[in-house]
Amino acid sequence: ALQPARSLSHAPLFQSLLALQNVPSRALQLPGLSLKPVEFETRSSKFDLSVAFVETDHGLQGSLEYSTDLFEQRTIVRMAEHLRILLDGIVAQPDAQLAHLPLLPQHERQQLL
Repeated sequence: ALQPARSLSHAPLFQSLLALQNVPSRALQLPGLSLKPVEFETRSSKFDLSVAFVETDHGLQGSLEYSTDLFEQRTIVRMAEHLRILLDGIVAQPDAQLAHLPLLPQHERQQLL
């Protein structure tokens, strides 16, 4: 009934993705075959911004993938630092309300205040 205009410049359902891959990975064993994971690098982003975490034996590993048409590298680096500060705050204060957790580095916080 609404028939909104659809832009082909982005995914129709969402533009940002947050993913946590925490399913245990086991080596696939097949008779007569030797298999190993292949690492690959993507050359284009499927979404405007993707944040992915993979649970490993050493903790969480994260990656950011973004559209270079929309974001500059320094913006993504700044956003990653904000996320790191937030995650550090969660570890330090696991029972704190989200609104009370830190997000900004001290120099940005001082600048805003």
